[in-house]
Amino acid sequence: GTAVSSAGLVVLAAKLPPGLLHFQLDLSGLRTVGPEGLEALAAGLPPGLQSLELLASDTSVGNRGIASLAEGLPATLESLSLQLGASGTRRQVLVSDRAMAALLGNLP
Repeated sequence: GTAVSSAGLVVLAAKLPPGLLHFQLDLSGLRTVGPEGLEALAAGLPPGLQSLELLASDTSVGNRGIASLAEGLPATLESLSLQLGASGTRRQVLVSDRAMAALLGNLP
């Protein structure tokens, strides 16, 4: 099957409509999505975006990806739903407390 990768997110981010208000993206289980993909997505978020739901469990976005997302959140954002973590037997912390603190510190 075809899986989305960080390169795919670069293309998607460049095509997001500027008037987009609500955006939901499920990347769960896509280990081919790393920090570069989240960096591109964050840079491409429309300036008027009001809600973002990002499901990113079992990906490789890591601390750098979350930090990039934090920096790219538009000031108009009213709702953020972010799902991270690992499932199955790989129960490890994929994002540090420091990265999450940076995200919280950048919320509008």
